[in-house]
Amino acid sequence: MNIFSGIFRDAQRLYKALQPQSELHRRRDLNELKARVLEVEMLLGRVPPGACRDVREDLDLALKAIVAVKQPLKAKPKPELCMDDDVEYIG
Repeated sequence: MNIFSGIFRDAQRLYKALQPQSELHRRRDLNELKARVLEVEMLLGRVPPGACRDVREDLDLALKAIVAVKQPLKAKPKPELCMDDDVEYIG
């Protein structure tokens, strides 16, 4: 029972820390936000399988949006300018 009380205590602490009105969001500290999301992932690893199915989808979204390193978009090369049709206008 001691393991579950520790998990519950950590879950409450993270819930308070990640609330939209929490101090973490007021400070807009992205590094701390990433750290808290990773703590949630570690916490879910301690929970018995199947106990938190609903949370996994939300956590996956948070990991993708907050923690994952985003690759910069590559600009597509612009096509060559075709000037053959403009010959009649240059007169």
